[in-house]
Amino acid sequence: MADDEVQALQGIFCGDGEFEMLPHSDGECRFSICVTCQPQGNTAMDQSADSLKISLQCYLPIGYPHEPPAISLACDSLTKHSANQLQEELHAYANSLVGQPMIMELIYWLQEHEIKSTTKTALAKHQETISGKDSSTPHVAILHIDHMRSRVRYIKTLVSWASELSLIGRLLFLHQLILVMLIGSEDCVKDFLVRLRTQKVDIDSNGRSCKERMMTVLMQGSHPRPSDITSRLGDFQVHECSTSTELEEVFIGAGLLDVYKNAVLPKFPHLHRSSGKSVSNR
Repeated sequence: MADDEVQALQGIFCGDGEFEMLPHSDGECRFSICVTCQPQGNTAMDQSADSLKISLQCYLPIGYPHEPPAISLACDSLTKHSANQLQEELHAYANSLVGQPMIMELIYWLQEHEIKSTTKTALAKHQETISGKDSSTPHVAILHIDHMRSRVRYIKTLVSWASELSLIGRLLFLHQLILVMLIGSEDCVKDFLVRLRTQKVDIDSNGRSCKERMMTVLMQGSHPRPSDITSRLGDFQVHECSTSTELEEVFIGAGLLDVYKNAVLPKFPHLHRSSGKSVSNR
C-alpha cells in the first residue's frame, strides 16, 4: 500500500526538486517533498504575499499506515518557533488519520491550513518599525489569567510569544493572582491576544492540551505618557510578587501607576486593602 502511495506522490510532485527518495532500509520508506503554501489570515504585522516553500521529510515505518509517519518540517521563511508549531499541528492531524494512506491528505491540510505563523521577513520589518518613530507610542494591555494548570508550559509559551513579537512587559504572580503586562506596537499586542485565545497553551483537568478560555483584558490602548515606558522595562520578564505593595511597585517602575489604579484595583479591591494607603498616597 505504501509503495502505491509513494508512486502516486512521485507522479504528482514531478517538478524539479519537488520529490526526492532518501536512503532507507527494507520495509521502510523515506522521501522528501517540497510543498508550496500561501500564507492566509495573517495579522497586520505579516502581510507578505510571497508563497512559502515548505520541505517535508517523511519516514514511513513498517507499520504504516496503522502507525503514523514521522515527519519533519523545514521552511527558510518561517521563524524556528513558527515552524515547530506548524509541525506539531501536522503531527496531531496525522494521528487522526491512522489506518489510511495519509501523505496527500497531510499535504492538502498544509496547503489549506491558515498559516498565521510569523515569517522572518515580516518579523524583520516589524522590528525596524518598533525601533523607529512608532516605538514612541506603545500600545499597552493588562491581562488577567484565571489559572495555569501547566505552569511551566504556559510560562514558556508566553515568554516565547513576547520575544517573537518584540513585546516588553511582565508576567506577574501574586499568590493566586496572575497578571500579564504587555507593551509594544498595537498590531503585535493584538497578535499576542489572538494567539492566547486561539492556541493551546495549557492543559485541562484531564491532562489534555486546551486553549485559554478564562483570560480577561483589564485594559488595552495607547498610553497617554509613553515616552519612557520602553526604557524602564527593557524586555519581558516573569516576576513573582510576595505582597500587593511589591506588585504596585512593578507598575510604578514601568510608569503605569495610573493603569494600576484605574484597571487593576477596581477588579481586585483586596489589593488596595492589603497595601494600605500606599497607592493613594503616591
